[in-house]
Amino acid sequence: MSKEKEEVVQNVQDRPTCGIIMPISAIDGCSEQHWLDVKKILSEAVEQAGYDPKIVSDADDSSVIQKRIVQNIYKNEIVVCDVSCKNSNVMFELGLRLAFDKPVVIVKDDVSGFSFDTSLIEHLTYPRSLSYYDIKEFQSKLTEKIKNTVLESRKSGYSMFLKQFGEFTVSKINSKEGSFEDMVSSRLDDLSKQISLLYINSRRINAPVPPTQNRTDRIVRERIVEYCNMRGIQETIIWGNRDLEDELFRYLESFEEIRQLCKSPIELRKTMIDNLYRSQVS
Repeated sequence: MSKEKEEVVQNVQDRPTCGIIMPISAIDGCSEQHWLDVKKILSEAVEQAGYDPKIVSDADDSSVIQKRIVQNIYKNEIVVCDVSCKNSNVMFELGLRLAFDKPVVIVKDDVSGFSFDTSLIEHLTYPRSLSYYDIKEFQSKLTEKIKNTVLESRKSGYSMFLKQFGEFTVSKINSKEGSFEDMVSSRLDDLSKQISLLYINSRRINAPVPPTQNRTDRIVRERIVEYCNMRGIQETIIWGNRDLEDELFRYLESFEEIRQLCKSPIELRKTMIDNLYRSQVS
């Protein structure tokens, strides 16, 4: 490879990524080839803005595709989203980007209508016919819009969408770093919890029912033990701890069988407290 080509490749690799969200399959009379043409049009405008264009589902590794999409939607400095034809996957991914309150440029063709929820955000429009001169004008506008949106997003107090509706705490994706040994240890802990659950379930199936214990008490007791094993805590510390009692109550209430047996939340809480008390004094 020549020195000039090597420099071009290096420059491209050094560029930040601009994620692209758009339809890729035939929809509403638009073929797959149509979307390939649209992707090329968007990519050229993104490159002119100084970014490396990538569909958010693209990645260099073989990670789970849903995880990859969410991570790219969150991490990309800027995203261009084509909402033409109102593809459901596209609208969902746009919703994620807006929930993260990160900068996005929305585009659509001149045939598709606006969506009610996002209509207050400016949309750049291009002709569905992809006529040459109109597309060139659109690309120029898109390039400038990307640059200006990124500059605006770097200002203090920036909010892409949520500021229109009040104050919100924006969701974040936490990143964790650790050694290979830490990862293995974490996986072993998860495996240990799963084995404990299997052991509990096998005992529940095979163990005889004590004659003095009614069905409701038995099932509630089994679920309490299950809860303690999942949390890795002793049952005795739940007694008198309101937060843990409430959490255990919600866990028990999530089982339809328990709800049917106890008839009401009051009866369920009484059964739970009675079981906790018996384990406390035994």
